[in-house]
Amino acid sequence: MAQLWRPLKVRHRHDWVPFATAWARVEPVAGPGSHTRNELQQAFRSGQLVAAVQFIAEGGAETWVVLGRECWRWLLIQHAWAISEWKTIPGWWEAEGGTQARQGGRRHVLVHRRELDKHYPAAETVPSESPSTTKSKPGSADAWIDYLYPNGEWRLMTPKQIHATITNEAKTRGWKKHLSYSTVAAALLKRRT
Repeated sequence: MAQLWRPLKVRHRHDWVPFATAWARVEPVAGPGSHTRNELQQAFRSGQLVAAVQFIAEGGAETWVVLGRECWRWLLIQHAWAISEWKTIPGWWEAEGGTQARQGGRRHVLVHRRELDKHYPAAETVPSESPSTTKSKPGSADAWIDYLYPNGEWRLMTPKQIHATITNEAKTRGWKKHLSYSTVAAALLKRRT
């Protein structure tokens, strides 16, 4: 049997995008729902796209593994935010850290940007997936979220992760004042309800 996964020791976050971004890129090409599911399933099985899993333990420690093409024999893509059948992959319990995964750990599926850009280039006219029907107020949490995550990647992130990204971006721009964590958390809660 081929290797099902391998550890990713050296990683650059900018090389990977959330699975929801891949879904958003494929959907206009393949069509909604099951068409997108089937297209992605085939792309991973053929090696056209490469996926990794980021495990975050309750204490914050991260482990990354790159999924081999063989993993997709077991995995089923349900939607942009749901992939199932992890337990059916031989040895997966150990890969997730056994009982550690059950004690508050999280799993995020990411797609390698290079292959995604090659096979499903980003359309410059892709609209923001913001639930608001009006333009966000400049500088607001919604405006930041729309700017940083134009393809809806925010759906897979915690308020803490998004706040950290906003804070880093503001510091990069030399701004001393930026949004509070509670403002970001409230904006996400509003979007998710």
